[in-house]
This record gives sequence, structure tokens and C-alpha cells, in this order.
Amino acid sequence: MSSDKSEGEGGMDNQPKKHTSKTPSWCSKEYTGFLWHLDDIIAAQRVPKVGHRCIWGSALRHQYHPEPDNFNTSAPAPLGLPKNCYDRAWVETLRDFERAALKQHE
Repeated sequence: MSSDKSEGEGGMDNQPKKHTSKTPSWCSKEYTGFLWHLDDIIAAQRVPKVGHRCIWGSALRHQYHPEPDNFNTSAPAPLGLPKNCYDRAWVETLRDFERAALKQHE
């Protein structure tokens, strides 16, 4: 008997689906930690309370936080975030007009 299904995909074995996220290269460690914390809060709110029925809709995937060197270099940086949301080393690689286009604020 052979199986071409990769381990941890979920489905027939009733295991939760796993999702490994990649950190955008522009994102600072502090901002990434903040976003991960928000993910944890959302996941905690999706758990049904005792005595209540389960929540309808798609189940959340269990997110595995990426390794420190697992970056998404093609992710566009959003404009207008506070300076501490952007990775300093990444910002230093930008040209002056690209830095100005970010519209960072204190």
C-alpha cells in the first residue's frame, strides 16, 4: 500500500492542516511578533465556549512560525506604517525615493 500524500496535509487522517508562514523581508521582528500574537488571539476566540455548539465555517489552519531565514522577498511593503514596523536592514537597502515612498511615520 502506497501513499503519495505528504505528511500533515490533513484530510483522511483527521489531522489539522498545517500552514508554514513566511515572514515578509520588510517586516521587523517586533511587528512580526505583534502579528503572530494577533493570530493567537483570533484562534483563541474561534474555540467554542463550554456548553456552546461548534463555530461554523472553515477551521483555522495551525500556523507554524517560520525559521529566522525563511523570508518572502516578493511581498510588497504596505505604505504608511510606523518606522518600527519596517526592518531597519531592509530599509537601508532602499534608494532614497523608495524610502520616501514608504511614508513612514514615528
